Amino acid sequence: MRMTRATLRSVAALGILAGGALAAAPYDFTGHWTGGAQERGKSAVTLTADFTASGAKTFTGTIVATGDDDKPGQCPVTGRAKRRLNVSMHGTCDDGGTLNLHGRVNPNKQTIAGTFVEKRKGRRHRGTFTLGAAGTALKGAVLAPTASLATLQRRSFVGTMLARLIPGAYAQSSGLVPVPNANILVFTIDNSGRPTSTTPIAKTTSDSNGSYSLTLPRGTNLGSNLLIQASNSTTPAPVGGAGQQCSCPATQTTLDLSPISEYATRALIAALASNSSTLANYTPGEINAIIAKVTTLARDPSLVGTTIQDTITNITNAIDPAIQDDLRNAATPGEASVPQGLGGTYNFVSFSADDTGTRLSMDQQSGTVNVDVSAKTFSHTGPKSSVNLDEVCSADQNTPCNRSFTRNASSATKSGDGSIGLLGGNQLLFQPSNGSEGALGFYNSSGDVIVLAAGDGLIVAFKQASSAPTLGGSYHGVQLGGSLSDSFAVAQGNPFNLGEASTGVNDPVTISGGTVSGTNSRNVLSKDITCNGGASCSYTETVSGSSGGGSFSAPVSVDGTGALTVSPSGEVAHEGAVSADGNLFAFVDGDPVGHGDAGIVIGVKQGSGMTNASLNGSYGFVSYEFGLGPGSRSLQGQSGSVNLDGSGGVTANLAGTQLRVSTGCSGGFCPGTVVGQNSKTESPNTTYSVTATGGVTIAGSNGTISGFASPDGSVLVFTETHDGSGQNNDIDSQRGLFVMLK
Repeated sequence: MRMTRATLRSVAALGILAGGALAAAPYDFTGHWTGGAQERGKSAVTLTADFTASGAKTFTGTIVATGDDDKPGQCPVTGRAKRRLNVSMHGTCDDGGTLNLHGRVNPNKQTIAGTFVEKRKGRRHRGTFTLGAAGTALKGAVLAPTASLATLQRRSFVGTMLARLIPGAYAQSSGLVPVPNANILVFTIDNSGRPTSTTPIAKTTSDSNGSYSLTLPRGTNLGSNLLIQASNSTTPAPVGGAGQQCSCPATQTTLDLSPISEYATRALIAALASNSSTLANYTPGEINAIIAKVTTLARDPSLVGTTIQDTITNITNAIDPAIQDDLRNAATPGEASVPQGLGGTYNFVSFSADDTGTRLSMDQQSGTVNVDVSAKTFSHTGPKSSVNLDEVCSADQNTPCNRSFTRNASSATKSGDGSIGLLGGNQLLFQPSNGSEGALGFYNSSGDVIVLAAGDGLIVAFKQASSAPTLGGSYHGVQLGGSLSDSFAVAQGNPFNLGEASTGVNDPVTISGGTVSGTNSRNVLSKDITCNGGASCSYTETVSGSSGGGSFSAPVSVDGTGALTVSPSGEVAHEGAVSADGNLFAFVDGDPVGHGDAGIVIGVKQGSGMTNASLNGSYGFVSYEFGLGPGSRSLQGQSGSVNLDGSGGVTANLAGTQLRVSTGCSGGFCPGTVVGQNSKTESPNTTYSVTATGGVTIAGSNGTISGFASPDGSVLVFTETHDGSGQNNDIDSQRGLFVMLK
């Protein structure tokens, strides 16, 4: 390798030193650097370097030089910072030559310049080098209701177009299409959202696929006051101004620009005024978590409008109260403070379901989840059992009822990981690295209990105990579950159903001497479907609810970490978890492989002397529910904040997403399987009451919701059992489970 390339590599290391605060020790050489070097009488070469600090003033790494018609050469190097901003480096290159570099750092320009000597094949080669810290690279895509930003003029007489929103990195939607040749500008803004200069810091244009990439100048830091904007203009525009721009705070390196990111940016600026806050108070982590939550919630098919402004208005109307809550909680300087106990290893249980229109599925899992608050990551593993029911419909005028359903099941250990977003109000956002939908939820004041509502189910986690928790005494329990029918073929005139959803109340529950026993009641929801045959698609659907119950008894055990096992006679073991204080438990309740059913049970210890005053303050809320109606079925998850005033009053801001499948005839002989998603917000204002042992009732819009509170009032669990009246808009029936965490 030519000495010039080797020298340049050394320079790169020096550049890393310049990128850190060179005037003070210790120095941080870690990073990626670029530069150039030139041997006397030879052509210049380019080089890149990656270094890691090995001590207060030392570093190691590799420099790669390219140019002068030679293949790229590599030199592993070691470096040391000396007095007066001087740096020296030494390395042995892949061609056997040695390299020595001596340079001086310019902290203001973040560059290093100096000389090198390379010894190769017994001869010395001398030259000069310069190196600078590499700027941050940004990339992403531009998306809008149509493939042009310049022609999107608002037409109020045009109705809103339906499209399905599918969340991605920040804002993806099958109703949003890539926008080529959009101007991409990066600039800083003030607290009112106005550009601080008419000249952008960096700019580029999106390619034919709507994608873009650019590199920021050295020294430009990501932050809430740095904005990236896509528009048809060549000059920066204020947030929320006239025009068809899509903006986003530049708080991470992958940023998709769409009406969803534009809504989030406008919501941020609006929150500054209403909360007397500043952009500097919002950290990149908080901004990233809020925008990720917006992306998760903004999935209503009716939200994508004819124009960018239409879409933003629709998103605002659908989810703004919940997002303003998050922005208000994050308005104080710095990241949201978290309890010291948050993080570590938790035992968890989960229950989930999905519906694609032609496949129904249910899953349950137990295991461990590791939460790293500092790194903002999580990973989980544990046995997962699943059951699904697949449909084939080949009906025609000769065989009008030719439909068949096949049930399959599986069980295996499943693992996953991802990132964590922390928001005010004890709120968590789990984002899986595999790109699947995130989970929103809350942790309690001590950090040892976590509850999450994913788009397809519920997750409950208790921090592992240092010794086996004491599980004993009187408890209350609630449960949510479902089952899928075994394989079958449809026969004309014979009713069939695809499965059931149910809620249950276990009260009282006694745990003593290694046995759990008690009484339960169940409310089951199902739908009978009859194919009538005839010359066109003709089906009759009848939704019905039923109740039952009985007594139960089973062995129960808890290990040293709080992992729980309930072992009913003749059934598979139900795995779960117990909180460290023994006041809470949860376990999976079903056998997907053997019986085609799955579910979750959550229990709280019975209290005494409790009153309305026992429940007060702000609670995080998560829920999951099944819905059945004539011509449809649905799955819905919600999360938000609930305030109990200690005197029987309830107020809340809730946001949720619903997966809805239309099962009615829409042409042909096979019933339609149109799948839609929608978002909704609710702000209930109602009442609650508490019994002495912790029984809780809340007056809901469709009747009373019943459940239980833990003895300290920090955890509440409820079931919802509603049968639609068929009057007005009360068509669907629901079975659901709610959890509230203080």
